[in-house]
Amino acid sequence: GWKAIIPFYNLYTISDIAMTKPTSIVVFVIYMVAYALIPLTFIPYLGIVVSILISPLMYVAAGILNFSLPKAFGKDVGICVLSIFFPPIVRAILAFSKEPYEGTKVTIIPASNN
Repeated sequence: GWKAIIPFYNLYTISDIAMTKPTSIVVFVIYMVAYALIPLTFIPYLGIVVSILISPLMYVAAGILNFSLPKAFGKDVGICVLSIFFPPIVRAILAFSKEPYEGTKVTIIPASNN
């Protein structure tokens, strides 16, 4: 519960719950780079270029995270797709459902065997 109110640690915790370690780190780094580049959007011409580059990365990272969170709780694909478009509603459904956390994490980037 307390992890939800710490600004960047909550994003790391959600990505760690929903995805395997290499994938969660990549999604977390994409978010952090995008947050770091947001102040550059106020510079007139550089802001347009940065906005065009940041927006798709943020949407892809958010889509991956929002799709994989219900999947970790054992929900079907319909709830996962709904989570992409309405994350607060689906997170409330996950919070108040009686089904336990299954721990089935989504793997996009496989871990190395080394």
